[in-house]
Amino acid sequence: MDEKLKYMPKDTLQTKIERFFREFIKPQIQLDGGDIHLVGIEPNEEGGYAVKVALDGACVGCSLSSITLHMGVEARLRQMFPEVRSVEVV
Repeated sequence: MDEKLKYMPKDTLQTKIERFFREFIKPQIQLDGGDIHLVGIEPNEEGGYAVKVALDGACVGCSLSSITLHMGVEARLRQMFPEVRSVEVV
């Protein structure tokens, strides 16, 4: 089944992203001993949204966490949710 079909129009963006994080993002990050937490979603200056996250476990201090965050997490979120413009660690 196409991942996009799982997200019903009645869901808010927050709900959709929370579900996507829980089902797809967190399990991948946890495979390497890390973790990522969705802190919130805020409108940004570009007319879209910035997704705020916190890193935990092996991700803290990892030299590859920035690459994972932007080329993995952010790229996947932007693919699924075009209104997401960035992912930021808080």
